[in-house]
Amino acid sequence: MRKQLVFLFLMFFSVSFVFSQDVGLVREFDFVYPESIEEPSELWPNQKIFKDSLNNGIWIAYSKYGDDYCIFEVKNRTIEGTFFYKYPNGQNKWKIEYKSGKKVGIWQRFSENNIILDEIPYENDLANGQIRKYNNGILSGFLDYRNGVENGKFVGYHENGKLSFDGTFVDGKREGQFFNYDSDGFLYLIEFYKNGEMKKKKIIKRKKT
Repeated sequence: MRKQLVFLFLMFFSVSFVFSQDVGLVREFDFVYPESIEEPSELWPNQKIFKDSLNNGIWIAYSKYGDDYCIFEVKNRTIEGTFFYKYPNGQNKWKIEYKSGKKVGIWQRFSENNIILDEIPYENDLANGQIRKYNNGILSGFLDYRNGVENGKFVGYHENGKLSFDGTFVDGKREGQFFNYDSDGFLYLIEFYKNGEMKKKKIIKRKKT
């Protein structure tokens, strides 16, 4: 899912970081990031951070909707280095590396208790690799991306670690068989997809003992 944060001008905020440049504040910039994620397929990996360029230097951006804030550096009017989005207590909410204004490396999102929630690998500003979602620090699902598009395995797990579903994406659409399991490991449903459209399904009932 997507959620838009509009950053407004607020009073100067003092931080205990040592910067080689002055610290500025961001005025009225649009910001898009995955705030509430139910499964990996709901991530929007290729979003523009700010609608306009900023002057060179270290910037702090404050949220209109709370006391969260961001810290990042701008070089040659593009974001460079690690972009930190923080909870009010200073704990990282998420972080991502930038190179020449483009996302690179692994985007990570954390709980207020510093427990990993999600990971998205980026190359040249596009999700590229295996997006992972965690529940209490334990892997609960993953989805393969290539060049910003779902391509590959889509797998989920129950809280007990058993397989919940297993399927495949091709060029952003479900393709082939999707297998669905209950928390006991019983295969109860098989769905058949063609070009993203479910063509048929097979419900499997447990045999009475």
